[in-house]
Amino acid sequence: MPSECEFAEEYSAAGARRSFFATWGEVWQRARGGDSLYEVLRGPCRCLYLDVEWKGERDDAVLHAIVRDAEAALARSPEPRSALRTHLFESCRGGDDPKASYHAHIVLRGKPFASPPEVGAFVRDNLLPKWAAQVDVAPYHKTQYWRLPLCTKYAEPARPMR
Repeated sequence: MPSECEFAEEYSAAGARRSFFATWGEVWQRARGGDSLYEVLRGPCRCLYLDVEWKGERDDAVLHAIVRDAEAALARSPEPRSALRTHLFESCRGGDDPKASYHAHIVLRGKPFASPPEVGAFVRDNLLPKWAAQVDVAPYHKTQYWRLPLCTKYAEPARPMR
């Protein structure tokens, strides 16, 4: 029987979330529908999650360059891990106050990261200072909520890029 994992559902535009336990199979149907679902990370992380954003116009080439650098850093890592596949999402906005906003979910082959803070250390050590203006290193806490692929924020939809 598949084991249950902790997830969270965002239920208000203010970002309030409630946790629940389910199997990945149960959550997958809701994720495909674009619900506001998050994986709750407290221990080992099987993905390298990147939050990429800056004030200004969107530029997909910058996101792709950051992902290439992250994948190259995984390949150089002393731990046996590499990128199995990568999911990219964008929720950029234009207008008078443009903001480029992307997420990259790099699914790992090999050893998972031990915790969200270990992911944060990897990101800081391998992507900064080069990408300090684009990569947000704030979200790597002991307990972390990462939006699932194909899911959206309650108030701000994200669109899969590939």
